[in-house]
Amino acid sequence: MTHHDVPTGVDASACAFEPTGLSLGADASQPPGHPGAWLFKARALDSHRPGPLTLFVPGHFTTLIEQASGMLLHPEDLVGSHTLMVTLTMDPVLGLTVRVIGLDRGITLRTWAKDDAAVRGALEADGSWNAQRALPVPRRLRRVILIEPDDGAPHPVGTQLDRWAERGMLVVHRERVAFEEPGAVDCLRQAFERAKDMHDWVAVDAVILTRGSGFAFRVLSDRDIVRMCCSLGVPVLVQRGRLPTLIDEAAWRSFNTGEGINQALLEILRTEVREANLPRLKAIVDELARDQADPAADPQGSLYD
Repeated sequence: MTHHDVPTGVDASACAFEPTGLSLGADASQPPGHPGAWLFKARALDSHRPGPLTLFVPGHFTTLIEQASGMLLHPEDLVGSHTLMVTLTMDPVLGLTVRVIGLDRGITLRTWAKDDAAVRGALEADGSWNAQRALPVPRRLRRVILIEPDDGAPHPVGTQLDRWAERGMLVVHRERVAFEEPGAVDCLRQAFERAKDMHDWVAVDAVILTRGSGFAFRVLSDRDIVRMCCSLGVPVLVQRGRLPTLIDEAAWRSFNTGEGINQALLEILRTEVREANLPRLKAIVDELARDQADPAADPQGSLYD
């Protein structure tokens, strides 16, 4: 740190200085005896300015990152050379410290693509990948399961389903998931397990999954969750988010917005009404009412013989 880095009038010896950040090269490896951990051997990107720096990230810290961010990390996929963004802090007590504030986003995206390809390949190999899309269009909506974000905010699909439930049109079973909180994967697995159990006991016409406005949805590419979606046997309608996930492709249908899901549900209701033949049902109701109002009607007949 030089004098021109310090604001005017501030005592340089007692001021913590933290620049915006700088980039370093880093060779990542997995240290023996530390499962899930990373070891970064950092170096200057400019070969004319050598200076080694070793960063050790323990395995349990990786788990904490996953729980806090909702992003699934696999240390073995980070082995190789990357660019780190770090910041240096000169503290009067702690001295010089280095914090990693960023990792080349390309490695994250490439890791996700690699993981997704492996999951999809396994599902294609056993014939599960296309199971959802092979399901027929529901011919009625009497009972639906809504998996929604546990964020306390109103969402278009939930609002519409609540209105229909209040009018007696259908029954809604809700499963709330905090997608960006620790344990989101287990919570979502349990929601799909309950959906399967319910379908085994009573007919479920559709499972709907909405995300809200969050960002950490790698849980929707979890191998077990995608497999459970494929094997559910009930059409799963998914609202896509800003980042693609495997469940978007594996589901029966996926939509960009909640309004798109609402329109798909309305179309199912139109089919149900069309196939119900309302004029015929109205004629039956009128005939029953007329028969009930006729005092001369004989309750005895062939149905009672």
